[in-house]
Amino acid sequence: FMQAAEEGLLQPYRPSWASEVDSAHHDSADRWYGTFLTPEVIAYNSEKLDSSSAPQDWDELLQPQWRGRIVIRDPLASGTMYSCGNRLHGAAAQQQAAGTGPAFL
Repeated sequence: FMQAAEEGLLQPYRPSWASEVDSAHHDSADRWYGTFLTPEVIAYNSEKLDSSSAPQDWDELLQPQWRGRIVIRDPLASGTMYSCGNRLHGAAAQQQAAGTGPAFL
């Protein structure tokens, strides 16, 4: 939405509930409002892993021990998952280019 606003693709509109939305979650010119936040989480099977051995952040999922053990939803159906997938892929590509990354992405 931010890019669309910058490109002049959105018209200002101030909804009746605008005052309820934190300033970090809407455009100052009323061109867009975030209506919900989607958490990006790593879930794991607590019957297979304990909290200390589960991955603690997205970058850790790039480690070889997680190869073939990651399940994600279809990134085309979810903008958030698409962003997470792109971020992981980009991080892996940077690590590969530096000779320090996983060879499996």
